[in-house]
Amino acid sequence: MPLYVAGWVKPKADGTIVAFSGSGYGVARLQVAGSYLITVGPIPGNRTVITTVTPMAQSTIARVKSYSRDGVTNIVTIEIEIVDFTTGQLVDSEFFFHAIERS
Repeated sequence: MPLYVAGWVKPKADGTIVAFSGSGYGVARLQVAGSYLITVGPIPGNRTVITTVTPMAQSTIARVKSYSRDGVTNIVTIEIEIVDFTTGQLVDSEFFFHAIERS
């Protein structure tokens, strides 16, 4: 069975962030708004996961800014940014993500 991690992440108005749904991951806010760090793992073996992100707010796009895997612990870190495509500014938005083992 391929590795599969999915989650629903909700930033709150007080600056905290909630992993609302899913398991097997952690999430943290990197900046005041729009920038998040997801950690997955440890991942068994030498696997790579492909990540997709879908923001919920109107006029926004999500991008995977960086991806890295620690060679010792096999913990994967994925940096996500949510951007308002009309202004180019980082904005908070709920988002869904999927991290699936690459075949």
